[in-house]
Amino acid sequence: MRILKLVVLSLGAVVAACAHNQGTSGKTEQYVEIDNPAMTMSPNAPAKIFVPRSYVEDGVPRGSEVIKKGVEEVAGNFRQTPQEPRSGRPVQPAAHATEGSRPASGMAPAATKGPAMTKNRIVLVEIGQNDVTKPLYENLRATPSVFTLDPSQVFVPLLTTPPSDSREKGRISKNIQRDYSANMVVFVAAPEGIVPGKPVSAEIFDAAGGGFLRRIETSIPTGAAAHPATGETMLSGVLASLADKISSYIALLPWYGRITEVEGSRVYIAAGKESGLTVGQPLNVHRKGRFIEGLGYAPGEKIGTLVIEGFVGANGSFGTIGNGQGAQAEDIVSVE
Repeated sequence: MRILKLVVLSLGAVVAACAHNQGTSGKTEQYVEIDNPAMTMSPNAPAKIFVPRSYVEDGVPRGSEVIKKGVEEVAGNFRQTPQEPRSGRPVQPAAHATEGSRPASGMAPAATKGPAMTKNRIVLVEIGQNDVTKPLYENLRATPSVFTLDPSQVFVPLLTTPPSDSREKGRISKNIQRDYSANMVVFVAAPEGIVPGKPVSAEIFDAAGGGFLRRIETSIPTGAAAHPATGETMLSGVLASLADKISSYIALLPWYGRITEVEGSRVYIAAGKESGLTVGQPLNVHRKGRFIEGLGYAPGEKIGTLVIEGFVGANGSFGTIGNGQGAQAEDIVSVE
């Protein structure tokens, strides 16, 4: 036990001595040199050590108190004096991170506001009379990557029978683009009715160029019961899956808008807040464009840029051409 106490005292004295060696700038505590009580335990221990004078005058405190005081002493010195690297030059305190500055190694970068996400505007057209458009719309409207027009607000031809070919669907798509500024038209069909094991399909057409993009199909589960409530539940799951596939594909497609009118230096665009545009957002201006079979819509030659300055209605905006030649109605805009 006596040896254990001596070890604790020696450790405390060494910590206090280290605290003294770290520097006593600004301290009123005075130190005195005494015989090292650890000399009898280790031949390599120093013969003399420094301890606070109060330890000699008031009695040596318990080992835990000595260690605590030594730690506080060392920590205080490190807080007051910047550490010096091997070069001998003091390390300057790190500056506070500012927006756009490069973060220190190991630190997470500051969150920055990304560009606004433009949304392709789509219109649903049902082929047949199976009433799948409305529930499909309810699933799509919750998708953040697209903006789907409410079928009850869109007056499109009633297609009780499928159009003769893709060219006819393309013609319908271009008309809908002209009337509703749509980017995509989705033709939805359950050709064999709402029957277990039968397909429900969606054909996606580019509205600007009137070209076919992709067909997506899913099937009504064969386990769907004849009970109307169960059948509706099964159909709901099918349409939710179909909506997810449609939105996932359209989210990969580039966004294009159409210039509807030019009034002096001001250019009006058939796209606005609903499409995700923001004031101050730059857009490229292209001289029209065309649909390339098997690929999709390709904008024409870039003729300039414009910056959105304000909005007109729910889905219209205007801006001024910043550089390049003048824009015309039916020219195309795209995001950077």
